[in-house]
Amino acid sequence: MYGYEIIRDLREKSKGRWEPKAGTIYPFLRRLENKGFVKSEWASPKTRGLSRRYYKITPSGIKAAETAFSEWKKMMVGFKEFLHELFGID
Repeated sequence: MYGYEIIRDLREKSKGRWEPKAGTIYPFLRRLENKGFVKSEWASPKTRGLSRRYYKITPSGIKAAETAFSEWKKMMVGFKEFLHELFGID
């Protein structure tokens, strides 16, 4: 996907709750690329328009995402337990 496509996808999948700005996404994508988690390449459109930079996650990016998501899930379990103890809700 290219940058604006990623922004649009995030907006749709979050049901409009999260729509990062281009000024946030592009530096983030560059950092991910510098770490080897994504790779990018320029491609010309099949029809009219400008060339776009397309990003694709790498195998090390997939592994890093899986690790981060696993840690996030553990943290959310702890947070849920905290809320349950504090407010008695699940």
